[in-house]
Amino acid sequence: MGINREEKPVGNFKVKVLTNGDDALIIWDSGGKIPNCLGFALKRKRKRDGKVTDEVVSTWVGFDGKQGVKPGTRKPSTEWPIQKLIWTDYIVEPGDEVQYQVVAMTGTPDNLAEDATHKSQWTQPVKISPDSESGISAYFNRGIALSQWLERRLPGSGKNPKKLKTVIGEVGNPVREFMGGELRKKMLALLADALENGKTIYAILYELDDPELTKALIAFGKKRANIILANGSVKKKGEDQNKNARKELRGKVTLYNRMLAPKALAHNKILVVTDKTGKKAEAAWTGSTNWTKTGLCTQANNGLLLDDAKAAAPFLEQWHRIKAAKDDTPPNLKDANSTPAKTSLGGGKATFWYTPLLEEADLENANQLINGAKEGILFLMFNPGPRGTLLNTIVERNSPSSPHYDPSLYIHGVVNQDPSTTKNPVVGLFHRGNYQESNYDVVIPEGVGEQLAYWQKEMSRKGFLGGIGFAMIHSKVVLIDPFGDHPVVITGSHNLGPKASSKNDDNMVIIENAPRLAAMYAVNIMSLYGHYRWRFHMSQRSKNGAGHSWQGLETTDTWQNGYFSDKAKMRELAFWLK
Repeated sequence: MGINREEKPVGNFKVKVLTNGDDALIIWDSGGKIPNCLGFALKRKRKRDGKVTDEVVSTWVGFDGKQGVKPGTRKPSTEWPIQKLIWTDYIVEPGDEVQYQVVAMTGTPDNLAEDATHKSQWTQPVKISPDSESGISAYFNRGIALSQWLERRLPGSGKNPKKLKTVIGEVGNPVREFMGGELRKKMLALLADALENGKTIYAILYELDDPELTKALIAFGKKRANIILANGSVKKKGEDQNKNARKELRGKVTLYNRMLAPKALAHNKILVVTDKTGKKAEAAWTGSTNWTKTGLCTQANNGLLLDDAKAAAPFLEQWHRIKAAKDDTPPNLKDANSTPAKTSLGGGKATFWYTPLLEEADLENANQLINGAKEGILFLMFNPGPRGTLLNTIVERNSPSSPHYDPSLYIHGVVNQDPSTTKNPVVGLFHRGNYQESNYDVVIPEGVGEQLAYWQKEMSRKGFLGGIGFAMIHSKVVLIDPFGDHPVVITGSHNLGPKASSKNDDNMVIIENAPRLAAMYAVNIMSLYGHYRWRFHMSQRSKNGAGHSWQGLETTDTWQNGYFSDKAKMRELAFWLK
């Protein structure tokens, strides 16, 4: 399958569509400021089950000054236009084939009309699909608890986060299924398919408490399910976060313990599917997703399926190495891990690092790729640590003191929390004077903490931390030059810092020259970045005493000024429309 993107100059318009298995990202350039334009309408042709429908994409935000509109109201973008040049369409579904047209809406808020001289032609059809290059597919959940759509689906969750925590454990609950998205569906489908076809499974799990996944593992029985289960993250030796799961699995599967914490974390989230003999690996599943209710539903996570025997084989070999190590990390394990496994994959190549290893060779490999970036770097990170991390390497690409300095690089990402310390200010200083002029932006998840026009009060960051857990962004992804000549995807369970490299059981997957896969991760990263950016900067304004004046869409055409006068915004469009 080729890259699901299409760009076509139409007059002054240039439009591109990128997709993964859950969303479509539409980017356009109108060629300059359009007089009296109050935004853009987005039209969609959708083919589903052989039937094509013409639709106007709806939005949730109207114009400033309009009172009495119930939060959650939707109107077509011909009435409430889009005052952006980048938009994520969340309403599509897997299997849909979609096309888009962008139309400038001119006039006044109460009297808008389509501008026939400023509209694009329809883009070429593209499919909403998790499939990438041959043998690779990527899956994502909808684990954004700090959101308007959660407040609409589960009213009151912002005031009572524990309500959400209960719901995500209820099998069949529509909120659980919605938040788990295609990621949950695929994990269950992968297990169900292996069970039905007589396959054997091998798993290495850091955490396990999800009722559906636990039941699916038990269904294989002792002869066909081989599970290495860690003790999670505990403070004292002898403690076990997976005590309940271990009790439930015991006697029903072949179970091995891996009790590393608190000295280190047995942090892998690996599943290997083999043939009926249990000896030949056929597929491997990895990524950031813990096999827990929160991992599936309330944390932003990804799953990577390598449906390729050559790519799966190293994961089975690693399973056997870890089984032999028991509750220890012997020197021979570190020695073996210090040489990566490599294979061709999907027309490109894959490198598999397993940790712990010697001299941070995995990070060095990734650092070389980051320092070779020519166009841009996108990323999602949980907690890489304050120093010696891939986040440090990325930030240094925007530092004049670095030998790898490149101010033209487009660098955008979301970090679960600021890892800065007084001695090691990583992202703590990104509000410096050249913030907008530099092409560098890191945001931290935050919710809308108050009632606004068109918007309901959301669950706050504080409420999430108190009621759900600690991880909002749990994906670990670095994406390098996704639309360039050498796209690189770095993902896995690895937290992208020295501890993961030198102490923990982890895996880092580096896939080069798989442009469709890179585009899929770009859509996911931009979806999360776009969701949190405005919220985060609003929270920063409040903390700095600036307050806010946002009450809806701007009522004049000046909203366009930033896109065509700000250098960083112009570089942003150039990056996405390459």
